[in-house]
Amino acid sequence: MEVRKYRKQGRVEVRFFLINPGEQYDIGEPVDKLADQLAWGFANMFDIKGKIVDVD
Repeated sequence: MEVRKYRKQGRVEVRFFLINPGEQYDIGEPVDKLADQLAWGFANMFDIKGKIVDVD
């Protein structure tokens, strides 16, 4: 996993990588779960509302 933060832009980028590229694992699963957890957490802790945009 790699986390890049862009403080001036107010942006965080998280990338997941397979250790073994031939592995049969849906890399989208942790992406979906993290997006859901972030949206839920910020809504509950900071009362920040928003939306999840599925780009691809």
